[in-house]
Amino acid sequence: MSPLRVAVVGAGHLGRIHAKLLKQHSSVEIVGVVDPIPTARALVESDLQLPTFAEIDSVMDRIDACVIAAPTTHHYRIAAQMLRQGIHCLVEKPLVLSADEAVDLVDLAEQMGVVLQVGHVERFNPAWQAAQASLHDTRYVETQRCSGFSGRSTDIGVVLDLMIHDLDLVLQLTDAPIRRVEAFGQALLGKHEDWATARITFDDGCIASLKASRVAPQPLRTMHAVTAQGWVDIDFSGPTARVIEPCAAIAQHDVDFDVLAPEQKQSVREGLFQHWLPRRDLEIVPCNAILEEQKDFVGAIVTHGSPQVTGVQAARTIEVAERILTCIERHAWYGPASHLHQMGPTALPMLSPESHVLEFGTPHQETERRKAA
Repeated sequence: MSPLRVAVVGAGHLGRIHAKLLKQHSSVEIVGVVDPIPTARALVESDLQLPTFAEIDSVMDRIDACVIAAPTTHHYRIAAQMLRQGIHCLVEKPLVLSADEAVDLVDLAEQMGVVLQVGHVERFNPAWQAAQASLHDTRYVETQRCSGFSGRSTDIGVVLDLMIHDLDLVLQLTDAPIRRVEAFGQALLGKHEDWATARITFDDGCIASLKASRVAPQPLRTMHAVTAQGWVDIDFSGPTARVIEPCAAIAQHDVDFDVLAPEQKQSVREGLFQHWLPRRDLEIVPCNAILEEQKDFVGAIVTHGSPQVTGVQAARTIEVAERILTCIERHAWYGPASHLHQMGPTALPMLSPESHVLEFGTPHQETERRKAA
């Protein structure tokens, strides 16, 4: 079978990582890396010994698939151009800037019969993979994703830059419609928010609390989930995953600590996480998440199947992110004169003091509503 001819669009930090890892796939032929900036192309040529091109048109008729790692503001234009030519696309997160653009790309990929995969790489994180069997019937999720200021991805805010990872994961834990969104954030170093917090309530009762910052003194990538069986703690950086499941007596509320004798109370305290709330570390199988993501992309193309992260799933994530940005934009603290008035993918009118709380129908209903507006 002939190798899959692939190009990488974007020679920045992430684009170079993709290009380097693609060289490890025996079934892939890297046609080249595309970037309009001469210094970026020179770095690829010297470090990776790969051909480079300044224009996409130089590779369009020579490739079967592409990895799009350009700035987010260019994703829609590049992906649409590729998809129209029947070229499979792995688009780095976030897919695009708006839900409408996401729906357009999903429709276009379906019409052309090609794979549209999105780079929500935490799906391939070994800690997330290890925790899957313990995340059924999730009732509450709390995520924190913080980093120092890298100076990259400043064309978007922290919601689309970092929080988008956790939004994608949360939406894998429940497919219930969203009932309520509350959010707040601040822009510090530019026109887009640099930290944000959001609370999402789903119709099935699940609640998600998400925090993200790209101006934090300490890096952090964690998830705490409460399920019907217990608690799951994931450290994506570790990577580690731990499960705590109450013993039968605790789960059935057969233990009342207040009525125990002093020696019994002491026994409970000393053996709390051994006998009463036993915790266990899950086995982590080390892997390179981006490499696994690429394997999934190539596999979906070869088998004519679906990747783990589809365009449809990514579109829903973008739609929820858009709701969060709307809440931040409309928060009552920000008056018309605020420099945050232009925050988010579009400028939105200021509403009432309660307007930072939004209640919605299903994602499909919201998409139809926008199309009809």
